[in-house]
Formats: sequence, structure tokens, C-alpha cells
Amino acid sequence: MLAQKSEIGFWGGSATYFGDLNTNTSFRLSQPASGLFYRWNFDSRLSARASLGAGSVSGNDRFADNYYQQQRNLSFSSRIFEASVQGEFNFMDYKSAKKRYNFSPYLCGGFGIFSFDPVAIYQGNKYRLQPLGTEGQGLPEYPDRKPYKLVSREWIIGGGFKYRYSKNLSFFLEAAERRTHTDYLDDVSGQYANRIVMENETGPLVTALADRSVEVAGVPMGTTDKMRGDSHRKDNYLFISLGITVTINRYHCPFPM
Repeated sequence: MLAQKSEIGFWGGSATYFGDLNTNTSFRLSQPASGLFYRWNFDSRLSARASLGAGSVSGNDRFADNYYQQQRNLSFSSRIFEASVQGEFNFMDYKSAKKRYNFSPYLCGGFGIFSFDPVAIYQGNKYRLQPLGTEGQGLPEYPDRKPYKLVSREWIIGGGFKYRYSKNLSFFLEAAERRTHTDYLDDVSGQYANRIVMENETGPLVTALADRSVEVAGVPMGTTDKMRGDSHRKDNYLFISLGITVTINRYHCPFPM
């Protein structure tokens, strides 16, 4: 019988960030995402794929449930570009010869690398946050606070449902979380730097972007070494995708009818 050996796929969907600026797992600020991939089917159950994806993520304390975050008043957005390798396991024999084999739920998992670059809007202007060192990174007064890198690793875990419409065309719906190795996807991780040091070393703009509580409360809440973010938990993001796959070639599989 015939089965699909290799396929190419395209998808569109959403990207949602989870971290210090979205602690209640809200999907309110989900942004568009898309990607493409190549899949190799070892048999009717196991597959491997190489993927490229891109999306936007954002977070805003304004939409938080707790008072502290609302007063902290931080926000960000970032474009994400990722490359990943994943494996897939179909719960059912996913073949093309008979209709009872043309659909299956599946699990997926793997690892990847991604780039990000958090920005914030302040007084109508957009500012890249990493070069500014909003937590004192790079200042001589804080030698242990190094600028964070804009490329990081990630583990991927998720699942979905695939349906083969014809011998050459399939559709799928998938949700997969990216568990990253960075806590700075949102530019928020550690403690507030001393406000006077920030003012003298970096100027009023960086000081204002580091502690935006003044815009809400009228006075700064970021006292020296007060927690700005939870440094013990990494930031994550989720891709939800609806896509299509096209068969490149087919082969005779050895599985019984």
C-alpha cells in the first residue's frame, strides 16, 4: 500500500507569551505567527520534521489581575524567529489507502533556537530594551549583571490532530509550548537598580523605562534591589497553528491492510 514518505507544510496561527508580564496564562495579547517545515515519515506512527517559524509576542502589566503588577506598569513586544527539529508520534496508524487511517491525534516534541528583541513604547516612541540595560546590566556598579543574549535555546512539547484530505493533501491543528532558557524575553527578570545610579550612568530615559510605575502611581516603586521580576522562572511562549501539508513523494509501506 502507498504511504506518504516526505511532506512540506505551511501554517498560520498565533503566538502567546507567558512570563513576568503574563502570570495568569492570559491569551488576551496573542499575536500572529506563521511557519513552514519539512516532514519525513519513518512509518505510519513516527515522523521527524525540521521547521522555521516566526511570530510576535507581547505582555503588559495593565492587564494583570494583581495590584503590584498594575502599579509596576511594564510592557514589551518582540518579534521571534525560530528554527527547530521535532519528532511526532501518531496515536493511530496514519496511512492513506483507507479512510479509517486518514486521521490521528499526535504528540510532538523537540528542541530549537530562537532570536528575540524586546521593545517598549514610551511617549510615542519605540525603544529596544536590551541595549539600555534596564536592570543595570553593564554598569560598573553591578558587575554581576551582564547584558543578556538575544538568541536562546528552547524545548518544545505539544500535540495536535492531523487529517489526510487526499493522497497528496493533509490538514492539521497543533498547539506546542516553547520552554525557553531565557528569563529576558520580556526584558524583566531580576531586581531594580539604584535609581540615582541609573540616572547618573544612563540618563533619564533609561531610568524611566526601567521603572514605569511613575506613570501610574506618580512616584517610583522600584526601590534599590526590590524584585522587578521572578528570576527563578524562565519565560515561555506558545504557538497555536492551523496548517496544510503537501506530499512530495510516496512509497510502498510494509504495514498490513
